Amino acid sequence: MKTISIPLNKRSYPVWVGQGLFKIVTKLLKPMNSGNKWFIVTQDKIKTLYGDRLLQSLNNSGFNTKIVSIPTGEKAKSLKVFENLHKQLLQIRCDRKSILLALGGGVVGDMAGFVASTYMRGSKYIQIPTTLLAMIDSSIGGKTGINLKQGKNLIGDY
Repeated sequence: MKTISIPLNKRSYPVWVGQGLFKIVTKLLKPMNSGNKWFIVTQDKIKTLYGDRLLQSLNNSGFNTKIVSIPTGEKAKSLKVFENLHKQLLQIRCDRKSILLALGGGVVGDMAGFVASTYMRGSKYIQIPTTLLAMIDSSIGGKTGINLKQGKNLIGDY
């Protein structure tokens, strides 16, 4: 495993690169677990492939974790899904110390990141990209956004 540090003062973060990271993701996240709530945002297919296993692994290691699926494809990047995620975070009493995990491709990363940047005026989030495109295009750099009928990514944060 290789760690690449992204130096952004208060917003600095590591990027872990290597094979088999999914097997040690709980170990990598453990230092960030201080009794806060964790919220995994994913999609049904990814939930089946990886999400349920990640949820179980985190909860077995003392994390307080919930998981939610959003629709597949660009239609998930909507104001309706955005609002629904905020409602779910409130329902399980997440606060600013809660951490969102984006488990999936670019759509999941964009939506989870934007929700994290706006929930209680800013929460932490971590991307666990599951596609090559997400690894290259959307998981590093922090760009997030949702669509309007008039176009893609018209509402967002960086």
